[in-house]
Amino acid sequence: MPVVGFSEGTKLYQRLRESVFVALKVSVFFAAVASIILEIFAGQTVGIFSNYPALVAIATPALRIFASALVLIAPIVIFINMFLGLGKGILAMFLLFFRESISLIPLLIILSLWFGLLGAWLALPLANLIAFIAVIFYVKKNCGVLKPNNTISYSNDNQSAKKILKSATFIHYACFFFQIKIGCSKK
Repeated sequence: MPVVGFSEGTKLYQRLRESVFVALKVSVFFAAVASIILEIFAGQTVGIFSNYPALVAIATPALRIFASALVLIAPIVIFINMFLGLGKGILAMFLLFFRESISLIPLLIILSLWFGLLGAWLALPLANLIAFIAVIFYVKKNCGVLKPNNTISYSNDNQSAKKILKSATFIHYACFFFQIKIGCSKK
């Protein structure tokens, strides 16, 4: 998130907060919509990839379990990108590693031993929940710039810049979310 880095560098903490929270709102909204769509149309979505009834029967509940974690993944991604923008790359890498390795792999092993295939499917949402808690902990610990007492108000001249920033952030995350569908992927 270059806006985060620019805002931190110029000490425009209000703009930094607003850009992070706009990105957070947009990403959670898209994740919630995708989650609802996947919950409702899980069978049809799996049916696109396979007509084999046994596979559809196994994959449909798995997709529903995965879709339940999408709303947690959105803030994790936003805050990890925020840490990158703030120059805290080591913390961002640790949080990614924590989510993908430290919490997911042991949960996969333990839950699959206890609950079989269902345990393997449940490992991802639980790993995302643990990662979400860890990310929120580090956000509260390391990011005083997100607290409301660090305010720099906008002048009237900057109101249009504020609107452009919100629009650009929305467009960026909409493209990120739909990059495969509309071709906004990085080249």
